[in-house]
Amino acid sequence: MSTSNTTITKAAMQPIVCDWFKRYRTTRKISQEQMAMKFAMSVRSYSDLEHGISFPSGVLFARFLLMLTKEEQKEMLEDIRIEIEKVR
Repeated sequence: MSTSNTTITKAAMQPIVCDWFKRYRTTRKISQEQMAMKFAMSVRSYSDLEHGISFPSGVLFARFLLMLTKEEQKEMLEDIRIEIEKVR
């Protein structure tokens, strides 16, 4: 994948990924502080993920996917697939 395609894909994924981090946290009534602890990161860094200021690393994204139920995983990946198809 070229750099420009990677950038487009990341831009398409970012709002969805941010939304899913926040959705996971709020539906489970977990604070940002607790989520930051789960990922061994600062609260500020975690907040930046939820607000789209930063994007999770591949490892962090994989860890997050493993926290989701199988149904949530399928739903999130489908959301991402749909957004990527829009920019192709």
